Amino acid sequence: MKKISVIILVLSIFSYCKSKKTSTSTPAVKATAINVPSDKELAVAKKIWPTATIDELNEGHKIFYNQCTQCHQAFNIPGFSERKWKHEIDDMSPKAQLTAEQKDKLTKYILSFREANTPAKTN
Repeated sequence: MKKISVIILVLSIFSYCKSKKTSTSTPAVKATAINVPSDKELAVAKKIWPTATIDELNEGHKIFYNQCTQCHQAFNIPGFSERKWKHEIDDMSPKAQLTAEQKDKLTKYILSFREANTPAKTN
């Protein structure tokens, strides 16, 4: 009986998250003042992706704060390694129904923000 209750709970959460995703376009940003990309993040992004633009980073920001947070909290970007973020983005993009272009923008935003805002290690 307990196992059935857990399965029903998991399915309810999954269907709730799926029902919230009605559009593939990125809606207006809910949290506009949090972790907004700046020239600092753009400079980092351009080292990795020379053609990166501030508009792409802003779109990645919107995706992170609108689509990624529909089912869970916005995680502390510098709190995860680059490797961990790449894994999470690869794993979660299909669940969030991101297009390849949206996934690319999200990756650029997260990795450039992480690099630009991770505190330097001290000895």
